[in-house]
Amino acid sequence: MKNTTIIAFVFIIIIILWYASSVYIDNLFPVGTCDYLANRGTYGDKFGAINSLFAGLAFTGIIFTILLQRQELKLQRQELSSTRKVFEIQNEMLSKEKFENTYFQMLNLFHLIVNSLDVKSSDSTENLIKTGRDSFQIFYNEIEKNVNDSIKVGSSNIFSKSKLEEIKESLEVSSYIDAYGMVYDKYKSDLSHYFRTLYHIIKFIDNSEIQTKGHYTSIARAQLSSYEQILLFYNCLHENGNEKFKPLIEKYALFKNIDSSLLFSKTHLKEFDDSAYGHEDIKKKE
Repeated sequence: MKNTTIIAFVFIIIIILWYASSVYIDNLFPVGTCDYLANRGTYGDKFGAINSLFAGLAFTGIIFTILLQRQELKLQRQELSSTRKVFEIQNEMLSKEKFENTYFQMLNLFHLIVNSLDVKSSDSTENLIKTGRDSFQIFYNEIEKNVNDSIKVGSSNIFSKSKLEEIKESLEVSSYIDAYGMVYDKYKSDLSHYFRTLYHIIKFIDNSEIQTKGHYTSIARAQLSSYEQILLFYNCLHENGNEKFKPLIEKYALFKNIDSSLLFSKTHLKEFDDSAYGHEDIKKKE
């Protein structure tokens, strides 16, 4: 707008000068005087240089106009670029909002599954019922019971508690995986649904284009109790989760805050890569 005003102003000045020069010549050489035509012709020849000057100015004006158009095109490109960035930001926000809506719906479903658990302890004389997350302590205790029973079945000796713990410490991890498998088969209707849902939550994050995947996996990890993490630990060593779930555990450090004191042996920590523990304080022991 400013450049257009300048051009219009210059054009008006040129018109005024042209008209003023015509009036000046008429006054200088009035019509009817002797040889006024010849004098005007001689006088007009003096303006040849001025005509060249005006021609040069006209060419300069053309160049100036081209430069102005170039500047306007540049501004238009900048505006288009800014508009594109705004659209990209809006699209990113919409994608994030859509992702979070689905993600938190999946977490709500996961909570419903956990809260719906209703398990009876098989070794309780009172037939104690555990519900929700408390059920995982029963699963944990039954794994330990299965290991103890396998040791007793394999020997006619009666072991002291310390001796039993010593034998358990020397067992291969496969013995605990088998003990977990027995618990999984017993409570398959509950545990399979639980682990499938948890797996799909982590897989959903992994497959998304969201930039802060670690933030959302840490939220999911925070939903797990200590006993849930232990069951998840042995589930990922079992054939159920070893192929698909275990790599995600290691990728997103889902055992970063695991209570290693609840593991049946600290040597089991070496079954996962260090990345599963987030390279934190937990160290693998041989």
